[in-house]
Amino acid sequence: MRIEYAYSLDVNEIIDPELAYDYFWAGIIKDKKNFECPAENCSASITCANLDKLRQDMKLDPYYKAVDEHSIDCKLVKEYES
Repeated sequence: MRIEYAYSLDVNEIIDPELAYDYFWAGIIKDKKNFECPAENCSASITCANLDKLRQDMKLDPYYKAVDEHSIDCKLVKEYES
């Protein structure tokens, strides 16, 4: 399941991985693991892969991936499955 947006614990906003990358290099986001699922009733931990790599060292652009399971009622999972 592709995760296009995540809730940043550092900026208290739902953002995409590109903005997360910009915030990380500006010193606003402190850790690539400081993200959660943006769905209201889900607090699955999210990480932003490649957030801490320089562009020339990346094989893929920054992207989100879930670290643990989403809740049963997670809207993202339900939308993905339908």
